[in-house]
Amino acid sequence: MKHLKKAHVLFLSSWYPSKIGPTNGNFIEHQARAISLKNKVTILYAIGSSRITKTEIEKTNNDDILTVIIYFKKHKLNIINSIRKTKVLFQTLREIDSFDIIHANITYPIGLIAWFISILKKKPFIISEHWSAFLKESNIKFTFFQKIILKFVLKKAQYIIPVSQKLKKEMLAKNLRGNYKVIGNVIDTNLFLPTPKKNKRFTITHISSFEDSSKNISGILNVIKKLSLKKESFLFQIIGDGNTEMLKKKTLALNIPSSFIQIEGTKSPDEISKILQESDLYVSFSNYETFGLVMIESISSGTPVISTNTGILSELKLSECTIFVPKKDEEALCNAILEQMENTMTFDQKKIHNFVKKNFSPEVISKSYSELYKKAILNYHS
Repeated sequence: MKHLKKAHVLFLSSWYPSKIGPTNGNFIEHQARAISLKNKVTILYAIGSSRITKTEIEKTNNDDILTVIIYFKKHKLNIINSIRKTKVLFQTLREIDSFDIIHANITYPIGLIAWFISILKKKPFIISEHWSAFLKESNIKFTFFQKIILKFVLKKAQYIIPVSQKLKKEMLAKNLRGNYKVIGNVIDTNLFLPTPKKNKRFTITHISSFEDSSKNISGILNVIKKLSLKKESFLFQIIGDGNTEMLKKKTLALNIPSSFIQIEGTKSPDEISKILQESDLYVSFSNYETFGLVMIESISSGTPVISTNTGILSELKLSECTIFVPKKDEEALCNAILEQMENTMTFDQKKIHNFVKKNFSPEVISKSYSELYKKAILNYHS
């Protein structure tokens, strides 16, 4: 074990992109691809669908990543779905080559299955955590049964890897004890590069799932309405995989002129990088974030960010390219945007890009996890 060069990682996740949800957990896919730079990765993921009548298995094999997605018939009862998911995962596990370590993403519910497989195969497991449900601001509440599972599984894991210090702190505050190590999300720094701005109109961008309780989309739209009464020309583009029809209804209700706003659906990473590169400002008005991936992609692309004091951005102390406003304070956000319209902050874009590259590039994240795998494997077998 001491001479292990390239680990074979069994990658499990509570969320992962599939034909049911093409963007669901896409940041976890990016993580798996980064990890594959130094390791062999097998992704095993199961998801229920009411659209299928019998179990389907979809396999793809690219470089050092084998992805196996299992679609099973979804039941109305969650307990039946949990049983079906566990069954198909263990059945498919028989066809997977011998592996060295299990890497689970999102503790509940996949963590318990990771522990079962760990016992069965006598292999260590670690857990990466991204879920905002652990934050005190979140409206998600765990049941008594779920809390027991979380405490048990996290205690059994060799390592718990939250994506930010904030998330680690909140998990510990919930008495979720274990061996913690913070590793951030992956930023494709080969894609999110600074380029010269070409916009004729001042362009503000927001990209998310449009989930109002966390992203406060309603608050952002209220601010855009105020800005439309103060400024003659700007463009606010809001992009994501959420309910665009709902957004259009909200803009109509607020009577925001169509010339000021552009609503777009899901975009590819290449499209998102171009959008961020060409934007003058990125805005986040979230009530809570565990990491805030797009904000880091934005500064990596040379575009400054106005945000609430949430996610990893607040931990990086990058005052030259970020402005923080209080949560829910629409007046503060409006004033901050107006100030940027008049006097856009300038910063050393190459320096900030290199900072992101040093901390969150695929190569850096891959190295961090590879070192953790080796420690976990040695500790487990010692």
